This record gives sequence, structure tokens and C-alpha cells, in this order.
Amino acid sequence: MESTATQLISKMESHSERVHVTGIRCFGETQSPRLGNLTVLVGENSTGKSTFLAVTSMLSQLLRPCDINFNQEPFILGSYRDIATIGANGKGNCEEFSIGLEGQVIPQESQPTIDHSKQMKSYKVLTSFVSQSGQPTASHTELSVGECGLKMDWLLNTSNKIASISIGSDTLERRNMTDTKWLQFFDPRHTILHHLPSNSEDWIEMFFGKDRPKSFTSDALGELSLYSSLILDAIKSLAAYAIAPIRSMPKRTYDPVQSLPMPEGRHVPMMLSQAFREDRNKWIRIKQKLEEFGEQSGLFRQISVRPLGESASDPFQLTVRVRDKAVNLLDVGYGVSQVLPILVDTLTQSNTNLFLFQQPEVHLHPRGQAALATFLLDQAQESSKRFIVETHSDQMIDRLRIEIRDRKLDPQILSLLYFEHGEEGVRIHEIELDSQGNLTNAPSSYREFFLNEEYSLLGIQR
Repeated sequence: MESTATQLISKMESHSERVHVTGIRCFGETQSPRLGNLTVLVGENSTGKSTFLAVTSMLSQLLRPCDINFNQEPFILGSYRDIATIGANGKGNCEEFSIGLEGQVIPQESQPTIDHSKQMKSYKVLTSFVSQSGQPTASHTELSVGECGLKMDWLLNTSNKIASISIGSDTLERRNMTDTKWLQFFDPRHTILHHLPSNSEDWIEMFFGKDRPKSFTSDALGELSLYSSLILDAIKSLAAYAIAPIRSMPKRTYDPVQSLPMPEGRHVPMMLSQAFREDRNKWIRIKQKLEEFGEQSGLFRQISVRPLGESASDPFQLTVRVRDKAVNLLDVGYGVSQVLPILVDTLTQSNTNLFLFQQPEVHLHPRGQAALATFLLDQAQESSKRFIVETHSDQMIDRLRIEIRDRKLDPQILSLLYFEHGEEGVRIHEIELDSQGNLTNAPSSYREFFLNEEYSLLGIQR
């Protein structure tokens, strides 16, 4: 009989958003790779994988660009000249760079639609940035859904705002309007959809007046309002939680402190202790998942919180059982403490559906790396969480290919992105997999280094 996990994961909805990045660091030309339920970034060092992770961490703010922080831990991108790609002539920076997202939205059955047969709509959001006082500042945002479009210019002063709306081939531009709703529409402290009119009559009153083109029908404007709210929800769902590539050092004894999430994972021991003391059901659930991973990876068999007093304010220790002996976390292989934040945050963070991991396999034996790949795939199906993982681990990739083959999964749930230097900057290759987990279109450079090493070992000249 097919296992419950297999039944559940076989029903996973595969995602198809594409991230657009242009003019940022090594990405001179526009790259638009697809995000999957589990997206894996591979390539040599300094090919832009961490920069791409930084870009994805900003997606949820695309419609609220004044809130985008290009130097939010663990991604520190610097000032405008550090971010913007050097121009084609090799002198100075490009005049602007952009970040974007495209995908599809569909109303729920309870929501009214103009045409039930055309519920699903493609959308695209693109925000561009220029330099102001040496810092990246949003210059304009473009939103399109179906054949409708919005464009907002952010850099003009309050008394000279410009927006344009297009439907089909007709475009109408408005500027210098003083209506309160209109000014709120341009307030950069809100998303550009925050004050979008909820019905076509308000659209006509606020934006068009008597100049409305014939193609700007009430149905078309009502549809734009409906789908705009869906796009806003879709983008908000990409609020990301990032974990740093090097996690915190383990300690022999921990003092209870506030467990605020931190990229390097210092909060994780406190989260485990709180669950142990205050929520036994949560602790049992976390402990079971951790120990399942521990068995599969060969790292440990049991994990425990050891209080050093009766009060919640007393210190505590973390112990794991290795080869039938309980030992302090500080006295086992470094891999356990480095993978623990990945596991615990994945199991406990409830305010996000998108996790960004830099080299989660650091200090793990190949068996542990393979087990981590299975853990992430299981979490993607059990909790509808999504992951973008930068890795140098062939073992993780091979395990994911095996899981696709053996569990009869849709290969589209995995997006394997290969980053490669080219003449015009880094190019991102989307490597496709078939139902057997085979790589069907990998460029020759993807395995060239490993092939050369094998030939060298065999004494064969290529």
C-alpha cells in the first residue's frame, strides 16, 4: 500500500512563479528562473547564488518598495554602486536595476468573477531602482494582469504624481491630481494596491472622470480590482525567513533568554527549552521529527532538554544520544549543532511559508546531506512550506532525484537552477527532470569538473 507521505506529496500543487532580476551584481542581463516547491541553487562560488537568495527575500515588498532593505541580515548587499551591475563599457554602474515576479492567480469559488471560463490570470510585477544619495531608491513599479496594467512613478514630489492605466491597446495617464484618495494611492508607505478602489464606479470617479476610453468598461475595471487583490495576497505569501550559512556555536549550558528568531540560530536552544517546559504536545512533535532525522542521517538517536533546576529561569543543557550514550551537544560532531537551526526553524516558524537556506549541509556527512534533502521535501508536502536552498552537495541533489523517481512525484515540484558565468554575466540554467529523476537538459559545464576528475583518476586524457 502506498504510504501516507507518498499519497500526500503526490497531491502537491506545483508552483510556477518566476523571479526577474536585471542589473544586480553579476546579473547583467535579465534572468527569470522558476521557483518550485523546493528550489535548489547550484554552481561554482561567486556565481550569484547568495545574491539571488537576497533578491527572493525582497519579493514580498515589491508593491511596497520603500520598505525593501538591501542590507537585512543575513544578506548585506551594500550601497547602490555595490549592487548595480557595471555597465557594458566597464565604467560606472548601470542607471537602474530591477526586481520582479510573475505568476498566476485564480479567484476562489466564493469570489465573483467576470467570466468563469477565464478565471486564471497571469500577472507580472516589476520594480526598478535608481541611485539617490548613493542608495537604491524605487523609481517606478509596473503591474500587469491579463491585458490590464498599472504603472506608478515614485520619485516625483507629492504635487506632481504620475500614474497610468492601460487596458488592451488603450492607455490613460493622470498627473497632478489633488484628491485625497489619489494621494493615498501614491503613498509609498503603503502598497500600490492598498488603496485601490474596490469597484468600477470608484475607479471612474477617482481616476477617469469624463475622459474614460471606451475600452475601459465597468467589467474590465472590476476585474482589475478583483485580480489586483489576489496578486497582493500572492506576493505577501512570499514573505521569507532566512537562515545564515554559518550557524551559532553550541554551548555546554544555556541561560534562558528571549527566543527572538536570528539568522544564525542562537534562539533555537531557547525554543526547544520553552516547548519542553510549556507545551508538551509541541515538544513531542518536534522531538519526534528531530529524532527521525537523527536516525536517517546517522547523527544521533535521541535529543533531550536537561533542566539544571526547577525554575524556568534556571540554566539547561541539550543532550543527544550517540551509540547508546547521552552526551552534551558541545561534545558531538559539529554537524549536529549546525543542522539543528535548519530543522527546528522549519518545524516551528509559523509566520512564513518560504524558507531561504544557504549551504544547510555545512559540516554534514554525505548520509546526513541526503537525509536533509528528504526532510525538506517531506516538510514541503506535510506543511505546504516552500524552500530555496543554495547548496554544493551532490548528495542532496541525487537524493531529491531518487525521491522523484521512487515516489512518482511530479518533477515540477523541484526547480534545479544552475548558475554559470558567461560573457554578459551570470546565466541561470533551468535544469529539467523527467519522471525518473533524470536530468534532461543539463549544460555540459554542469558536470564537467567531476568528469575531468574521474578521467584524471583513471589516467585518461580527454
